[in-house]
Amino acid sequence: MTAAILIVKGALAVRGESSSILPADSSFIVQGFQRLLQRLAILESNGVVIPFTVPTKVTDDMLEPLDTTGPFIDILVPYLTGIQKKVTRDQNIVANMSLEFLTGKYLNAGVIPIKSFPNTTPRGAGNENGQPYINPFFPDPEGVLDNNQGVVNAPLGDC
Repeated sequence: MTAAILIVKGALAVRGESSSILPADSSFIVQGFQRLLQRLAILESNGVVIPFTVPTKVTDDMLEPLDTTGPFIDILVPYLTGIQKKVTRDQNIVANMSLEFLTGKYLNAGVIPIKSFPNTTPRGAGNENGQPYINPFFPDPEGVLDNNQGVVNAPLGDC
């Protein structure tokens, strides 16, 4: 439940580019916003389904879950370019940990349906219960019975 600008400013503060005394330049905020949208699009394309509203402007509220605000800030930190300060090893580690958290919690969240086949579906059509079974279509292994209860012996290969 955070505005996109607060996530960008948080990432800039972690990089040491923004503070309450000396706020970040507006060009860094716009660039950070674009990087945030790119990172979120990459997460989504990799199957990480996070319920949030995609912001169209910097001041839009993202309506993201509370446990994702910090990781959003962390994964944005290494991708803020044009800043003189280099990304530290610790910042990269935290970004990777946050990415693993988001992937672990939201990867394919709610996308995979549970398969439930009816008992009337023939075996071999996807309805397997893990038990060995006899062919349900022709229960008599010797042949097929005709209407007069006689065995029909069809020559193999002559169809």
